[in-house]
Amino acid sequence: MGATFVNLQINTPSERIPEPLIPKGYVKRQTAGEWVSVYEEKGSFEWNKMSRMGKKISKECAVCVIAVNFFDEDEFSMELYKDGKTIGFYRINLSQSFSKGSAKWIEELKLSGEEAGAFRYLLKKEMLPMESIYVFSRLLGARLYGDLRMLEEAPELWQKDAENVIAEIGEEKKRSRIKNRTRANLIQEFPGLFESCDERSGILRMVYPDGKGNFAYGHIHCLEICENGLWEIHDFQYPSHIFGKDCGRLWMDYEHNEISVFIKGKNHCYMYDLKTYEEELNKLMRIPGEKRQRENIFPQVNRVGANNAIDEGRYEYSEGNESRRWDSGQSGIVLKKVDLETSGKTFAEKNVAASYEYEGADWNVAFWDFGWRPVITEKSVVNSRLKYLKGTKNAVCDVRFFDKNLKLLRKEGIELKNAESGWRKSAYCENMDYVFIDNKRINLKNHEVKEGARELRDMEDIFVESNRAGETYLYGIKNSAVYVFDLDLNLKSCHRLKDRILYFYKNEKGNVCLITGRYIEGDDRPDKNAAVRVYEIEW
Repeated sequence: MGATFVNLQINTPSERIPEPLIPKGYVKRQTAGEWVSVYEEKGSFEWNKMSRMGKKISKECAVCVIAVNFFDEDEFSMELYKDGKTIGFYRINLSQSFSKGSAKWIEELKLSGEEAGAFRYLLKKEMLPMESIYVFSRLLGARLYGDLRMLEEAPELWQKDAENVIAEIGEEKKRSRIKNRTRANLIQEFPGLFESCDERSGILRMVYPDGKGNFAYGHIHCLEICENGLWEIHDFQYPSHIFGKDCGRLWMDYEHNEISVFIKGKNHCYMYDLKTYEEELNKLMRIPGEKRQRENIFPQVNRVGANNAIDEGRYEYSEGNESRRWDSGQSGIVLKKVDLETSGKTFAEKNVAASYEYEGADWNVAFWDFGWRPVITEKSVVNSRLKYLKGTKNAVCDVRFFDKNLKLLRKEGIELKNAESGWRKSAYCENMDYVFIDNKRINLKNHEVKEGARELRDMEDIFVESNRAGETYLYGIKNSAVYVFDLDLNLKSCHRLKDRILYFYKNEKGNVCLITGRYIEGDDRPDKNAAVRVYEIEW
């Protein structure tokens, strides 16, 4: 779970906000030179209460107020209040972004010409929620990110950094003026919403529109991911005694032996006993026909941002924190190989075929970044991690090579100067023996480190693939955009697709294919043009 909080940002001196306007359970703090923040004392995430308070303060004190809502690092939204009313809105999640009232934002926040231009640019920019809240904080000089606990851990006043944000946007615009070397071809489109995908079996599930402007949430269509796109092979309808007309999504929770059926447009769900209905539901979901040989039908499918890698459709490799056993000299950080065919449906029933536990505590290390997706080559499993050194701004990139049974074959450690913590992704290029971490390329032969485009720092996923001509490139995915870099980290192509990129794979022609779409979110009437699409990046 990521950070979750709500707060208010008020552009006025603290003494202008009367204490009676701050109810019990909330506190106000001067957090920046020109901004006051209001926080929950206990972090209970009461958005409606915070919103009502912000509107009241804006009316009583005749000031503009920003209400911030940040949920699990998956969604960031902010609302602008004046005279007790909402006059501006911005929301970004892992699927899309939306804003209104940009002129009101600029007018009430008294943004200058360059700052106003930067603000408009950021409202439309493809970003992750964490990236978005941070860059808006720098531009406005307001401490949007955080709650009372975070403030107590770092009580210094937030500093405005608009000048550097504007400069970075200028450089970003220059870099984006490129002539694409690739084409993004739409090869398939299925109107509807994405429900789920099983990377092991290559089965994608979605719902279609019913022809009346609604989506038939209870009618599930199963599509197989093949070399040339998607092929519908099965469909079924949930039984009406479980799934009613007001239902939006069904989830079988094997950890708690429950079925959760989420209600459209509501923040609650119906609960059923899993054992009572499991056999009936599994019978509906079962795809008829002979057992399919996975490797002969469709390619390896990867979920964007996942920390697990699947090999041969049977084995899963992933890294996790098993337990904290520092006193015993063991780290508890374990790389595991799981046999999916012989595993059950709960974590406790997973069949661990092999494991490797990292060494114990290193007192020169402040903390580790871990949980990245291992890279699977023909003969090896490559796992990269960062360890940040105490008392410095440096980190060590720890790269380890294992055979398919997780026997350690090779280990490399490369020190990185001025390493930033945050969202991290890595990739490995086998033919050059390069590791890529964010916007850095590490040559494992001579430990040379090269930095590239800043855009690489904020990717949801990066991976290395070769095209038909044998040329190898680094791909980056961020929301609906796919970037292509050469191995010297020069941007060669950038394509913005429709909706968020969910999965990627390589087809029989050697081209990268991308599956985009929108998840079922329980909305009664989502965009009527919503669709699951397959794109091919062609050279």
